[in-house]
Amino acid sequence: MPPGGQIGVHRHERRPGVAVMLEGEMTERRAPAAQPKPLAPGEVAFEAAGVVHWWRNETDAPAKAIVIDIVPKDLP
Repeated sequence: MPPGGQIGVHRHERRPGVAVMLEGEMTERRAPAAQPKPLAPGEVAFEAAGVVHWWRNETDAPAKAIVIDIVPKDLP
C-alpha cells in the first residue's frame, strides 16, 4: 500500500479474516469508535464476522500485509 493509500470502509459479513503486517505500518479503524490502531510488521488484526472497519497508510513509506478471509463455501 503506497503512502496515503487506503482500503475503504467495509463490513465482514459472514467471512471473518486475519491480516498480518509484513512491512511498513497501516492504521486500522473500526466502527463505531473509529479509534486509530497502528499495526507494525509482525502485528496481527483479527477481523470477526460483522466487523466494520477501514485501513489507511498514514506514513510516508509503503506498507505490505497478507490478508486472509475465511469464506464459507455456501457464500457466493
